[in-house]
Parts: sequence; C-alpha cells; structure tokens
Amino acid sequence: MKKTFTKKLFLFALLLLAFSEFFLSTEDFLLKNNKHTLTAMAANATHNLQSDSSLSEKRDVAKTEKKKDAQEETIPEIIKEYNELTKSTTNNDEISALIQSMTLEEKVGQLFIIGHWTEDNFYHTSNLLRAYNFGGVIIMKISNNNVASVPTWIDHWQKSSALSKPLIAIDQEGGVVTRIRASGYIQQSQRDLLSPEQAYSVGLIRGKELSNLGITMNLAPVLDTNYKTDSFLYNRSFSYKQDTTEYANKLIQGMKQSGISSVLKHYPGHYDSSADSHVTLPIVPIKNEEYMDYTKYFNEVIKTGNPLAIMTAHVLIPNIDPSFPATLSKEIITQKLRKEVGFSGVIITDDMNMGAITNHWTSADASVYALRAGVDMLLFASKPNEAINAYHAVLNAIKEGILTERKIDESLERVLSLKNETRAAE
Repeated sequence: MKKTFTKKLFLFALLLLAFSEFFLSTEDFLLKNNKHTLTAMAANATHNLQSDSSLSEKRDVAKTEKKKDAQEETIPEIIKEYNELTKSTTNNDEISALIQSMTLEEKVGQLFIIGHWTEDNFYHTSNLLRAYNFGGVIIMKISNNNVASVPTWIDHWQKSSALSKPLIAIDQEGGVVTRIRASGYIQQSQRDLLSPEQAYSVGLIRGKELSNLGITMNLAPVLDTNYKTDSFLYNRSFSYKQDTTEYANKLIQGMKQSGISSVLKHYPGHYDSSADSHVTLPIVPIKNEEYMDYTKYFNEVIKTGNPLAIMTAHVLIPNIDPSFPATLSKEIITQKLRKEVGFSGVIITDDMNMGAITNHWTSADASVYALRAGVDMLLFASKPNEAINAYHAVLNAIKEGILTERKIDESLERVLSLKNETRAAE
C-alpha cells in the first residue's frame, strides 16, 4: 500500500508540473504574439528590421506551438495513468475494508465454489449461498429444457449473497466437456481449432453466449498436452504442441472481449497417459530439472495471456513431492507456481470429490491441505453438499493453528479482486 501511495503522489506531482508548464507555455506564447504585434506596427519605418524580426518571431512561435502540442499529448497520458492507479487503489481500499468487516466464517465461505446440477432446485443452491456465504457457483448442465431459466437462477443466487456476489462459472471447453448442450450454442472443441484467428472467433462467440446468460467465468482453456489417442485428455487438448500458447491466448482474448474471465487448467498438467484423475491418482514421472519444460505452456500463457485464475491438477509428481498431489503440494503451488513462475492470480482446485483425492483423503481433510499448500478456492462441483464438511474442517484447522487467518485473508483478497475484475468485464 505504501508503494502504491508513493507512486500515486509522484504521478499527481507530475500532473501538476505538466499543467503548470502547459500554462506557462501558453502565457509565453501570448507575450510573444503581443511582441509580434508591436513589431508589425513599427514595420513602416524599418522594413528590413521588421523582416528579420518577423522571421525570428515565426521561429519562436513554431517552437512554442511544438512545445504546447507536446504538453497536450503528454497530459492525457499522465491523467490516464493517474486515473487507473487511483481506481486500483480505491478497489484495494474497498477490498481491505470489506475483509476487515467480515467474520472468520464469512471469510472461509468465500473460498468455496459449489456445483449446481439441473436435478437440484436452484433454491437449494441459493440456500447454501445464504447459509455459508460460498464464493461461487459452477453450473454443471444446461439443455434446451432449462437454458432460458439460467438468468433467473443467477439473479436469485446473487440476491442470496448479500456479502459479495458469487462468481458464476462453467466448464464450456467445447467438444467432450460442454455443459451447455442447447441448440444454437457453439460446440467446437480445442482439438478442432485450425488457426489463431479461429481460436479468437470461437472465444468471442462462446464468451458472448455465456455472458448473455449471466455467467462470468469459463474454466477453459485446457493446457495439458496429450497426443496418444488413449490419453485421458486427448480429446480436450490442442492438436499441436507448438500451437498451445498462441491458440490459448487467442481463446482467452476472445472470451475477455465478450466479458468472460478464463481459467487455465490443469496445472501442472496431466501426463500423456490414460490415467483418469476422476478415478485414480495419475503419476507424472518427470525429474525436478524437467519441471519447467513440462509446464512450459502454462508458464508462457501466464506471462503473455494475463489469465486471472488457474485450476490445479490432481496428479502426483514423486520426484518433486512424493507425499501430495499437485493440488495439495506446497512445493508445487507456492514454491513453483507462485514464486518461480510468478503467478499472482487466483488458484482454484479441480473438483475435491474426484477419485485422485478421495481414494487417499477425505475431501474435508484434503481441503485443509490444499489451502495450506497455497490454493485460494476449493471446488465442490459433483457433490456440493460435501462443501459443508470441508467448510467446518477449515474453520477447525484455523482454530487449531494448522491454518492461519492471515493466509485466509490473502486468498480472500485475491478472490475479491477476481470478482471485481469479472464485474468490470460485465
């Protein structure tokens, strides 16, 4: 905050200086014009002197005009930067004030995203949001039968969340994982993309379809690189490895243009094998020195595409952390993703009720481990009611000193910043 204030003060001083130079330049210009007028009145007596003076005056005026034009070009840029910094500072201040006003229970609730299935009445999801202050909803299935009702659901969920409007997410990758199967919605998968221009167009159209329903966040694109046809994510990944960064960035840009925030997934990436993390815990047999190359496309898109959030993979990399899969690993989440790669956005888990997790831990215990590892949000998509047990487990972990409220506040600040970004995109 101190650095932000210092920069703000510096820009404000620079702005005053620019304005003062501009007005001094204007005054100088007027004085020179007056001198030019007096010189012209004396021209009848001294024709040669007048000619020399006129030439000098024209040069002076030209210099003044050039300086004035430069000032006029500079001032809007300074104003723009100053306004952006002021807006950012204001948002940060509002977020800090909101966090300070919240109870521990409210803070913890904001770190959960729960699934909504069409088999459930949307009132049930509203009740969960109201009772536990959960921070988001992911819609798991939309068809011709209910697509027209989605805006009503979302409106009700937002009104049920007095503290902070929930993130409204969906898995709309296209192809195999497409939650909206209604008529007229684009179904194109990542594997079917043929050019960067097409990727941007698909992102733009898909983003518009989602934003029209009131959805704010799409859990896509998939950056895992799989080329064996029997691989778990073969049909959900890009066709060619060398296209991954460019195509992903174009999808992100297209969706952003339509008001949708993208979530990269599944970091650090599933291995090119048939092991499905919904059922079992996949093993990634790479060495520590191979890690940055293995995660190359995530690292590139983080640096060039400016994604606001990233989803973890439930995969075990024994040579880096033999005890915990990536989602629960402090070495991978905090040390590598946060510190080495420099990702500062929101880190979201994959569904905490997948076999890769529940075959080894309860989803409640795993939620505590994930937050301790550095994750910000816990996803309970397939069994939303299980989030209640995890919520209580997190609260108990804080009381027992396993987790700190400071860590919760840090994650909450990122989550609320993401919500501000998604609202701005709307």
